[in-house]
Parts: sequence; structure tokens; C-alpha cells
Amino acid sequence: RLLGNLHNLPEGQRQARALLEPLLHGRPDVRRERLATLRAILDQPGLAEAADALGVHRNTVAYRVHRIEQATGWRLSDPELRFPIALALRFVQDE
Repeated sequence: RLLGNLHNLPEGQRQARALLEPLLHGRPDVRRERLATLRAILDQPGLAEAADALGVHRNTVAYRVHRIEQATGWRLSDPELRFPIALALRFVQDE
């Protein structure tokens, strides 16, 4: 229920966009690719599983993750960062 009601949180949409801002620019297809990769990385236990979910090679996912980390300054292996990013993705992708 909590996740289903995320859109009702005050300022949730604005805060989600602010967190994900470095990934929300550029061509729409590139934006979708970044967000899909990020979501796969957060939803799957490893790069191989994320690659399978996306239908791409494991090295492609590793490259995309590297680019996302460069653009944002994040360390996606940090569990304390993964949860807020996952929530922000739900706001942005479910618009």
C-alpha cells in the first residue's frame, strides 16, 4: 500500500525529479534507456540478471552503469542510496 500511494506524498514528484535530474536530459530514447538500466540494476541481484532483463550483453550494462555513476556521482553499490533511487524511479517512470 505504501508504494502504491507514493504519488500522494507531498513534494514527492519534485524530489524524485531533483534526485534523478542528471539522467532526465537528452533524447527521449536515451533517457528511457538510462532509467530502464537503472531500474534493472536496482531490481536484479547482479549485472548478468539485469542484462537478461534488458535483453543486452552484461558488458553493455556494466558500461551503462559506469556512465550513470559518472553523470550522477553515485555509487550504485551503496545500499543506502539504492532505496531512495528506486523510489524516485517509481515516481518518474509511473507518470
